[in-house]
Amino acid sequence: MKIESINLSNFRNFNKETIVFHPKTTVLVGNNGQGKTNILESVYLLSMARSFRVKDEKELIQHGSYLSKIAGLFSDKGVKKQITTIIHDQGKTILVNKQAIASIKSFIGEIHTVLFSPSDMTFFDGSPGNRRKFLDSEGSKCSKLFVDALYQYTKTQKERNLYLKNENPDSTYLDVLDQQMVTQQIEIIRFREEFIQFLDDHVTDIYNSLSLENDKVNIVYKTIFDLKINDREKHIMSVISESRSRDLMYRNTHVGIHRDDLDVYLNDHAVDSYASQGQKRLLIIAIKLALIEYIKKVKMTTPILLLDDVFSEIDIDKRKQFISLLPTDIQTLITTTDLDDISTMKTIDMFVYDVVNGRAQRSIK
Repeated sequence: MKIESINLSNFRNFNKETIVFHPKTTVLVGNNGQGKTNILESVYLLSMARSFRVKDEKELIQHGSYLSKIAGLFSDKGVKKQITTIIHDQGKTILVNKQAIASIKSFIGEIHTVLFSPSDMTFFDGSPGNRRKFLDSEGSKCSKLFVDALYQYTKTQKERNLYLKNENPDSTYLDVLDQQMVTQQIEIIRFREEFIQFLDDHVTDIYNSLSLENDKVNIVYKTIFDLKINDREKHIMSVISESRSRDLMYRNTHVGIHRDDLDVYLNDHAVDSYASQGQKRLLIIAIKLALIEYIKKVKMTTPILLLDDVFSEIDIDKRKQFISLLPTDIQTLITTTDLDDISTMKTIDMFVYDVVNGRAQRSIK
């Protein structure tokens, strides 16, 4: 999968801009605050139907404008697809080949991107919610069954929490909701288990190739449910049932996949307390590179790799090693403040844009 071009209208600090991307590598170079990351954000927005930087998407509309329009032309195995997102006061409208989508849920998975940004550095030290967000967003791109189960589970959980706030909740109705949640959780757990196992199988080799060390990395699925029990339906229902009295007391659902997490270990030590910032940076890069391999395996396509300021705080040897490990069959978009950061990349296989104050000018070198 590749993005051929993007048109930005009143998006962030871009008034009207068209950017044509190289099939292999496009580098966006410029000082901070000029709009480099805005371009990556626009591509991510077209793939995930949301920004990776802000929750209120009205912030993406250029000051003084009433709407923002982002249109990207993608191609995958010879098939072209135009994705358009229009952000306005009422929310956003997404079009695929000029036809409005039925729902966000049905749209996710149309376009595949893998993003590395500075905010990923909170992956290990941040709340479990950050890591669940990773599981859910990546899972949503890779499995329609997972998307449907997660959507229904979230809906059922909200309904259950609301019902628990009644003065005298009917136990029979709670039984119905609990059974629905059991069914939904079985599929979510199945996917998360498979996905995390794939990452665990691949991340050690990738990390050691980056770090030039001989370390052991483990990624472990953390859930309240015992994954070794064969009859998962019966087991999950028993855990939910045991929590019923506490749920009624506090009027909230305390157990379920909405509290799952994943633990990452480096040489059998928890990464959040053991690893240095440099090691954490290489670890999250290794996880993202493993994610690329997973997408290629299950979706039979190559994602677009978005690297936002990935080279900062990486020494020159590891930077060269990282560049050498980038898959040669995927398209990569890179932001940097210094072209020396990518000096080992083949300039014949790239476009370079100078980004200054909301304008992207192709550099002829």
